[in-house]
Amino acid sequence: LTTIVTIGALWADLHLGIICSEASFTENLQLVFIALTIFSFIRFRRENPKFRHMSILIIGFFCVIFIRECDGVLDEIRHGFWIVPALAVTALACFFGFRKPQKCLQEGLEMLASPLVLVIAGLVWSRRFGMNAFWKCLMEDSYMRTVKVAAEEGSELLAYGLIFTGAALTRRWFRRRVPAGD
Repeated sequence: LTTIVTIGALWADLHLGIICSEASFTENLQLVFIALTIFSFIRFRRENPKFRHMSILIIGFFCVIFIRECDGVLDEIRHGFWIVPALAVTALACFFGFRKPQKCLQEGLEMLASPLVLVIAGLVWSRRFGMNAFWKCLMEDSYMRTVKVAAEEGSELLAYGLIFTGAALTRRWFRRRVPAGD
């Protein structure tokens, strides 16, 4: 389903000539997938208080990604302003998440046995595939920004879909394995 959504969004953006716009379908669907991931981990935290510390860090991390993806809107305030709310969220997440560092580490290691690995794989892919240096090296003198943006944003959308799927599967996996309240 994520693949179909990605192809549909890219196709619409290309045909409407908005592929390089912050207001593209692709960019907006990225925000939807990130928001769904955040809400999925908020629910996970409620359902699994045993994983409180790690959940706070994960929620904070995806809130920062959401803020970063909204940089176009936040640039209206001042260029680069996204860093202010991102640092505030990071500070809060680290403060509450690392209150008991040993417990946080234990929770994280236990969570790695779940479909959370899909979340990590999606993150690695989305962050590396869209790098300007990668595309300039790949296309050399034939570098075309539109091709780079379509590939970058499309792969990010696909990765965010994978991340959301991993978040949903992680919730389901823990619901089946760990009784609520443990």
